[in-house]
Amino acid sequence: MRAKYPLRDGERDPADGEEATALERCRYSVEVVDDADAADGVDKRGNKGKWWRKHVASEMPTTPELCAAAALMDRVARAAARVDPRILRRGGGGDDGASTDDARASTRRFGPENPCFETTILMNAPLTSKESSHEVRHVVIDASGMGDAGTTTTTTTGGGEGGGRSPKGCLYSPGDSVAVLPTPGTSTGGQKACAAAAEELLRRAGVPSDAWITVRPNVDGGGDALEPAMPAMTLIMGALDLTSASPRRYFFEVAAHFASDAAEKERLTYFASAEGRDDLYRYNERERRSVIEFLDDFKSVNLPLPWAFRVAPRLRARLFSLSSSPSSHANELHCTVSLVKWKTHYGRAREGLCSNYLARLAPGASVATWIVPGTLRLPPDASTPMIVVCTGSGVAPFRSFAHERAAMRARGDKLAPTLVFFGCRHREHDCLYEREWAVFDEPRGVLAGDVDVPGAAPPADAPADGPRWFVPAFSRDAPDGSKDYVTHRIIAHGARVWAMIAAGASVYVAGSTGRMPEDVSDAFEAVAVRHGGLDAAAARAHFARMDATGKYSVEAW
Repeated sequence: MRAKYPLRDGERDPADGEEATALERCRYSVEVVDDADAADGVDKRGNKGKWWRKHVASEMPTTPELCAAAALMDRVARAAARVDPRILRRGGGGDDGASTDDARASTRRFGPENPCFETTILMNAPLTSKESSHEVRHVVIDASGMGDAGTTTTTTTGGGEGGGRSPKGCLYSPGDSVAVLPTPGTSTGGQKACAAAAEELLRRAGVPSDAWITVRPNVDGGGDALEPAMPAMTLIMGALDLTSASPRRYFFEVAAHFASDAAEKERLTYFASAEGRDDLYRYNERERRSVIEFLDDFKSVNLPLPWAFRVAPRLRARLFSLSSSPSSHANELHCTVSLVKWKTHYGRAREGLCSNYLARLAPGASVATWIVPGTLRLPPDASTPMIVVCTGSGVAPFRSFAHERAAMRARGDKLAPTLVFFGCRHREHDCLYEREWAVFDEPRGVLAGDVDVPGAAPPADAPADGPRWFVPAFSRDAPDGSKDYVTHRIIAHGARVWAMIAAGASVYVAGSTGRMPEDVSDAFEAVAVRHGGLDAAAARAHFARMDATGKYSVEAW
């Protein structure tokens, strides 16, 4: 039976009892090679080893080198895994709250099927004031080289009388995301920390920091796969996240085997046991403790390099919804980056890896990116009304929609109106893209459109300087301290909302997870009861049908 269904690395056979702690064979093998061998070697793809330059102490790996290191570890991991990681739902690593389904970015395969490019930062500017409680930045990436690399696609963004199709060769569609690999090579603040962590890991493993290594799968039938040698520092910095993500429980079980101090071994064994699960959570996950912090706490743990590659968190890409339009922002990728910072239970300062990495990049810096198809899509017909609900940086895909619809109108499409509900804390500090929305919200602007929807127009008695189709909710601006959320605005504009839904509007919701998506759903159901004459059950059924047919879309993170 066991021969047919072998244990995974570190799994115990229940028949062996709870005391069985022997490690399985490591999935990876690592060999330190001579510089001469690295310079002369050629791998199975024809890449000469001498492409990997010899680093000196003052140099850092470049973005292409770090990306190639990550891609190499992906190939080795796939060859060593019993189940191809690409078919698993999620990968390991940290999550910093970027607008991502990290599963789509966690199993990278650089090449024709999923290209990664060294792109350049064109702009990095704050969208929020210094007084804002949450910093958001507008980052523009030069994507001209991505199109030259042959990854262009034909994009359909709408229909209608004018056709509504983006020009052929557009790099992405409105609603798509850009994956960013937070390589430390171009971020001065991250370089030193990542390099120091890599050097410490190598020191503990007994490998010189200037060594060249090969990593191969250590499994039956996979050990002969030929991969090029590369500097150990490059491979660790490009493939492992030692300074941000927290390791998983199996990391502590493995570490216990390589702790020379009896007290540390006992503590790590306890952490890896069922009895120590809660204490491990308090030490590790709740504090977001990184590998380098762990090594500082457990000074007798000397992980062999193969096991370090096996159990340390991988450096994962994060997804950011694009806030640009392929028709209006040629060869540019616009990202609305919300910086993630918090304090742990014990007051330790923590920050999201990728959002803060992007925030520190100056114009001219290189960044590793690729396009990931999104889940939000413009209606196929430009004459379909839209209702948009977004909070904070959730505005990003709908800025893309608005600019794309402006381009569609310029090409002759007749647009239906778009009703936008946007929520933030303060108008003065964090109303993202306020000036652009003011232009879109003009009487004959893009939001008003060209197609009349009976009952959807702004009230005749609405203030001349008040919102027409862009309806903001500022939750902290009321003098009496009361809160004003997007759900309140949806109900206040309930008659217009229901008129648009009855006319076949597509509904979109984007923002952070938590109560917001559910509260918005409840608000729409309340509108259906009050203005549509439905009872509660019928209202729920109505929006369930919209969800099932793609007319109600939610993107939350």
